[in-house]
Amino acid sequence: MLGETAALSTQAVKNLSKGLLMTYLRTSSQAADAEARPAEFKAYQAQLNERLRREVDPEFYSHWDVTPTPLAITMDEWTLLKQRAGVLMRIVEKVVEMYVNGDTSLDSLFRAYSLFRPYMAKNFMTWQEYGRYDFIINTQGEPVFIELNTAMASGYLPMAHVNRCFNETAPDFLRPQGTRTTLRYDDPDEFGRELLRMEMVAAVGEGAMAILVDENKKFHESELIKISLERAGKKVIIGDVRDLVRKGGDIYLDGQRVSSTYNKFRLFGAQHHWGSDAWVENRVFLEAVANKRILSINNFAAMTVSEDKGIFAAMRLPSVQAALDQRERQVVENNTPATWVLQPGTVTVQGREVELIDHIKSQRGDFICKPRSDYRGSGVYSGRDHERGEWEKMVDSLPGQNYLVQSRVDAAMLDVTHTTEQGQVARAPMRIAGGIYFADVVFQGLVARAAPWEVVNAINHAHVLPIYALENTP
Repeated sequence: MLGETAALSTQAVKNLSKGLLMTYLRTSSQAADAEARPAEFKAYQAQLNERLRREVDPEFYSHWDVTPTPLAITMDEWTLLKQRAGVLMRIVEKVVEMYVNGDTSLDSLFRAYSLFRPYMAKNFMTWQEYGRYDFIINTQGEPVFIELNTAMASGYLPMAHVNRCFNETAPDFLRPQGTRTTLRYDDPDEFGRELLRMEMVAAVGEGAMAILVDENKKFHESELIKISLERAGKKVIIGDVRDLVRKGGDIYLDGQRVSSTYNKFRLFGAQHHWGSDAWVENRVFLEAVANKRILSINNFAAMTVSEDKGIFAAMRLPSVQAALDQRERQVVENNTPATWVLQPGTVTVQGREVELIDHIKSQRGDFICKPRSDYRGSGVYSGRDHERGEWEKMVDSLPGQNYLVQSRVDAAMLDVTHTTEQGQVARAPMRIAGGIYFADVVFQGLVARAAPWEVVNAINHAHVLPIYALENTP
């Protein structure tokens, strides 16, 4: 696979010298310095991961491999990324608004969510209150956003602790040259303060924030969230959404009034989803959201329409394109992958009509198939990871299984110094899967995961890189 996606040479990056490619050059140069001191690199990596597991969250960080090759991004580069993401946020807001208001052109694409439409109530500034946009940097230095994690992305708290620990303990040879600055989420306490600001905007009144799990019992990160909120002065309860009760016009959990909920559940994941009894068991929660009795982080529109990767297909519908301004249409074209629901039929690919299934099979190196509403890279298939016969058989099996297909992004590769499975320190070109976090319509910080394979995810043993923000140089 690495032979098919060549790493950019140093000179090529210098010649392009635009977008986010200089971030890659800067980080790759730092990685070369780290590779020259293998014993110190390996010792510090073990120390950093041990501290995160011992002092912060042993269960969560046991799934992460934090590799101390920091992604070095300047504030100008950070601004570029935020600007692209900000335009995309406006686009997503328009799509959700059109769906909630009954635009029939979106009905067939999002039919699975029709039962939730009566509960899509907005008592905040946006339909997307909190989440993460995942992206890849292409060879032109542009971020291409490939997924929207708006149902409830892994909170930016874990990366805040990674950055804090790295900054406090990293030896000088691992620190990029330049003057370090901070992103808002480098402070773990900023998370709690952000959620309190969101409550103030929603005017939900006094009460506790309930961190809610459902029948799937996904408690990960709950204690981190609770600590940050309590440090901001917020009362927190951790409990099951099925245990909420209504007393008059208020919602209670464990005898305490609930003002807002941080929802640790998903609705349509392959492994974790609501069962058939959820409509009855969660009736108190459903009605509270519909009647705006609580601030639900996130709301049902964010858990369905914007979380669904099919929203990238929606952005290209004629009705949606007509609702976008010129800049928004440019971002759809340049910063999102062409996306189609994986089903038989004719589509337009690069200006020509093709039969989608046949085209995907014949051009396997150009496409990635994904489940529409799952996460953590589960069930994602790249044509470059499969032989032709295997790929054709797989593509034939996916229609009817709620899949879509995206054009593969030709990614720039970043040199990452890391410790191999054999315990050796080496430097190798890797594909970066980045994520940019937002809350209260403000983009707060980044996560960067790196691996030499196509589907990059921290839970699947990708390397998690600290983020090291730098002041601009003259």
